[in-house]
Amino acid sequence: MNSEKEDLDDNIQPVDCKYYTLDQFKTLKLKADKHSSILHINITSIQFHIEELRTILQLLDFQFDFICISESKIIINTTPQVDITIDGYQTPVGMPTHSSKGGVLIYIKEGINYKPRDDLDIHKSKELESCFIEEINPKGKNNIIGTIYRHPCMNGSEFIDDYMKPLNEKLQNENKKIFIAGDFNFDLSKTSHRD
Repeated sequence: MNSEKEDLDDNIQPVDCKYYTLDQFKTLKLKADKHSSILHINITSIQFHIEELRTILQLLDFQFDFICISESKIIINTTPQVDITIDGYQTPVGMPTHSSKGGVLIYIKEGINYKPRDDLDIHKSKELESCFIEEINPKGKNNIIGTIYRHPCMNGSEFIDDYMKPLNEKLQNENKKIFIAGDFNFDLSKTSHRD
């Protein structure tokens, strides 16, 4: 007996996602040209913390392919008052927020070809922002990278049922590797279900 759901579950591959201190990360001795890499940070204001982010990246001495930012606090219809660019990265793409908190950004390393995937974005004013891109890989399948920020005020069931489940259905049809970073405001260590 083999259902479609069981087939999907069998294809899910675990990703090595861990929290590291700066010192722990440096002991890994990763080679940027041998590994695809994504860093996610909930920065609680890119404008206020851009220098700290630049310093952390310099201390890590590792250039991530993608840096996903949640709580950028870039407000819709406003221009950042400080330079939020990072050396070695293209101008970030993202979704601003309608709230005093929230917003997401993705920094893409220079030399990586990509296209925006606005068709995958999920959004609810003052409760949910996201941004998706597709990395163009001339030697194989393209990858989809996304970042999501669910505000703590958003109902968790609504987030899963009305936004994540339809997004997952779209993503299943992509036939690409999918990487989603973000702050969902769930304590995943206390979650006992697969959702």
